[in-house]
Amino acid sequence: MPDALLIEPCNFEDYPVGGQLSFARQMIRAFGPRLALVGISTDETPVGRWVKRVFDGRICDFLSVGRWQKSVGRPIVPRRIRAYLDLQKHRRQILSIGVRAAYMRAPEVLFASRRWGWDSLCFHCAGLENTLHMPRYRWAEWLAGPFESCFLSALQSVDLLLAAADKIAIQEFAARTDGRISEGRIIPFPTRVDTDIFHPSDQAEARKTLGVPEDVPVFVTVGRVNWRKGWDLLIESFQRLSTSISAAHLYFVGDGEDRPAVESRLRASGLAGRAHITGYLDTPRIAAYLNAANVFVLTSHFEGWPTAMVEALATGKAIVSTPVSAAADSIDPGRNGYIVRERDPQQFCDAMIEALSLDACAHSLSKSRPYALNRLAEDLGRLWAPLRSQNDPSDSVC
Repeated sequence: MPDALLIEPCNFEDYPVGGQLSFARQMIRAFGPRLALVGISTDETPVGRWVKRVFDGRICDFLSVGRWQKSVGRPIVPRRIRAYLDLQKHRRQILSIGVRAAYMRAPEVLFASRRWGWDSLCFHCAGLENTLHMPRYRWAEWLAGPFESCFLSALQSVDLLLAAADKIAIQEFAARTDGRISEGRIIPFPTRVDTDIFHPSDQAEARKTLGVPEDVPVFVTVGRVNWRKGWDLLIESFQRLSTSISAAHLYFVGDGEDRPAVESRLRASGLAGRAHITGYLDTPRIAAYLNAANVFVLTSHFEGWPTAMVEALATGKAIVSTPVSAAADSIDPGRNGYIVRERDPQQFCDAMIEALSLDACAHSLSKSRPYALNRLAEDLGRLWAPLRSQNDPSDSVC
């Protein structure tokens, strides 16, 4: 029997793309059949029945709670609401496997299942910001207050609370809860990077493979094309940079609901020939774009512990970022990048230009080592008894 359920509203392969899917796949690589997977299907996998499926070369028990159509845009019914309803509908089937420990990262999963009588429940916050302050559906902003209140209440049922966030973000979150969640209860647990895929490789070869121009400055950002990622700041900063470095190119590696708006803005800014959106790519292709880059840029309004930033570190890149969680732990200003604390296009532009001259590789690689995927099983097993190493008899946090 598996040791724990991994419940995530994704297909554990390629949808919906984002940091939570990436981490779910890392969990599969780290623990394999010790996990039983509960998610959604985007193919003909039966719904509501446990089956054996192969994910990343590992055979795992898998239960789909709903068949979803892949979509880049915003579905009429938000995915979070649909996931909540699908999980409630299939509660009996989920519990029928007999596993009484669950690991989850999505608030909607916690809301749906927190009263299911778990022996042990681990919730791993993908970030500590209230996501409804900048929701994909603008009407949802009105629900930000009730959402946070419900979320804090739901966290009371959690045995182990992890957060992909730095100490400052954890302190701010604990203060925001007015004592309901103490700072000491939240354990920092950053995202991971697969160094078998993300590692330095020859820049010229990467550019040749991708069709990226040679001998020009290249900036790359990775993630969902969504307004929370701050693409407006990046476009304006790159537009200013282009007045002094006319040969530079910018690549948005990813896709998302705001792609038409970004493409329209690029055309209006006269950047359409030198700023590109790649669409969704698999991880080896993402690694190739990072290796083709001179500088990785991130302009998000907020993040948990950005997967893309850790991947950029592992490929030895200089990084220019807004002050999101993890930036201070990942970037030593003047050595492997810069943190731009104001959302000022000229300041961000200046930092991008300065980053071109940094010899960042060795320093970024040293920063990436604590986040190597090969440490995930040991680190999580030390904290959570259900996934403790089968060769480790020591006690754990819970």
